[in-house]
Amino acid sequence: MVVHVYRAKFVREGFGVEVAEDGLKAVRMLAAVKPDVVVLDLMLPKLSGVDVLKFIRSSPALKDTPVIILSNAHMSSLAQQAATIGAERAF
Repeated sequence: MVVHVYRAKFVREGFGVEVAEDGLKAVRMLAAVKPDVVVLDLMLPKLSGVDVLKFIRSSPALKDTPVIILSNAHMSSLAQQAATIGAERAF
């Protein structure tokens, strides 16, 4: 999975990294841990990245957390929706 490549790179650079394989796990993880930044894919199983972003922006503890969208989603409507909700940047 591509996520493991990015995880290894961030770890080599000295960052602590947690990985959620699907959107539901991401929401559960985010409810328990306040990260410094979230790198989010829009195309996740069980709960979309847009739904995860909505959760982040609606949570008082997480609403100011920077979110970077890193996705293979070629659906510009998803990327536009993420930007409207408050993603810092989309790639």
